[in-house]
Amino acid sequence: MFHKNLIPILFGLLFIPAIFASDLLEGFYIDSDKKVEVILKDDGDKITVIFDNGDEEFNFERKDGKYLTRLNNHLIILDNKSFKIVDKANNESFGEFTFSSSPGWFKKLIALLVTSALLFSFFQFYLKLNKVWKRRKIIEVANSISIVASLLGFATLIPFLMNSLIITGDYASGAKYILGIVLATVFSLISVGYFVDENRGVGFFTLLGRALKSEGKESGDLISDMLRPKGARKIIDILRMLAAIDDDIAQEEIDLIKQFSDKWDIDIP
Repeated sequence: MFHKNLIPILFGLLFIPAIFASDLLEGFYIDSDKKVEVILKDDGDKITVIFDNGDEEFNFERKDGKYLTRLNNHLIILDNKSFKIVDKANNESFGEFTFSSSPGWFKKLIALLVTSALLFSFFQFYLKLNKVWKRRKIIEVANSISIVASLLGFATLIPFLMNSLIITGDYASGAKYILGIVLATVFSLISVGYFVDENRGVGFFTLLGRALKSEGKESGDLISDMLRPKGARKIIDILRMLAAIDDDIAQEEIDLIKQFSDKWDIDIP
């Protein structure tokens, strides 16, 4: 009988929220005109309060027994089912909230998946890096990686990293962004040929200039291939045969054939 009940018990334990380590229950709270969601992190040392409209989010950390934001907003726990938020600058209260309902099992499942996703991110980072690292000295591998895409990685990842670490306090996302920045750094070095033996002694900025120039020439290749007709080579051959019917190829015919060949990136012997 015991083993039949073991699985439900373990499953239930898996989704017991971390609220029991905190004075405040995790879930949804309401006051007279607002509804918020309370999320507990790090065994209750961090409390996130998200307003129902999604426009405001407060991240509190326990300091000397008090829950404060970086802007010194104060969360005061009245009991395990009620709290209020006070702006310490003017001592103004944002409202007094009372417990309404617990988070559903679906939200708990998502929280579990998010935690697992961080672990998977480390494996993904290692596998991506490992695959290309052993081939970093091969010039073809360097040429196959876009330097522009690698540099754009910094432009997209750094702002999100700063937002996660400074504003929202979402350190799990911050860890993922740091991995992305490390990966972008390695891919940038490989893409400019920094590790290629024949480039030893060449400055990084010289290599960067070469890579950018090379990519500029190849940037339209994908679009050209997508827009090129399936029988583009045959069309060029037909135009050449039509132009040579009278054994006198006019300059206008040569220019027309060249126009199509340049547009479709087809070499004419």
